[in-house]
Amino acid sequence: MVLTKMTEEERIRVASVLTLPRREAKERLAGKNPICDYLVKIILDTMRTDEQWELQNASDQGMDRNQSAHPAKGEEQSRIIWNIAAIAALKDPAYVNARLISSPVLSDDLSLTEAHARHMIKMVTSCSRNAIFDDMYSKLLLE
Repeated sequence: MVLTKMTEEERIRVASVLTLPRREAKERLAGKNPICDYLVKIILDTMRTDEQWELQNASDQGMDRNQSAHPAKGEEQSRIIWNIAAIAALKDPAYVNARLISSPVLSDDLSLTEAHARHMIKMVTSCSRNAIFDDMYSKLLLE
């Protein structure tokens, strides 16, 4: 039984709420300590300038997975900090909604096939962005 073929959007659905806008990165982290400064630098370095977006649109080469999404007109550019999702789920289960499922098998076409005899995994279905970021900030700033 095939569960669903996963699109790129579906693969990042949960982590996509963990966006860090440019302004928040600067206000909450910049100048606080060397680790925070490093994080701000790598976050901002991966955000494209308007000129880079124009070049991409002209060449139609597609977006690098590590680049941030182009904001809608009038919106601030942000970066998905997807790698804190798993840490948050392990650190405090209250940060996420999850359910146990039998581990599906991933096929070459990226569809998931149900497999009842496999081990159980925790599938996160949503997460609390503000709680996760507040916790991250408190650890980075040693508050």
